[in-house]
Amino acid sequence: MNQSNALAKTFRASIGGVQANVTYSGLAGGFLGLYQFNVVVPNVPANDATSFTYTLDGAAGPQNLIIAIRN
Repeated sequence: MNQSNALAKTFRASIGGVQANVTYSGLAGGFLGLYQFNVVVPNVPANDATSFTYTLDGAAGPQNLIIAIRN
C-alpha cells in the first residue's frame, strides 16, 4: 500500500480484549472512498462471538462488533 493513503490518525484494534497488531489502516488501492484495515488476530480462544473493538485517535468506535474465531 502507498503510505500516502495511510490514515493520519492512530487506529488501534482489540479482539477479545487483546490488543491486535494493525499493519495498515488507510484507503484501499484502486477504490474510491473504501478504507482497508489489515489486522493480525492475536492468540485468543475460539468463539463464535468474539468482541472486536477499535479506536481512532483515542476515540472508541460506536459499533458493537463481533467476529468468529477458529484456531
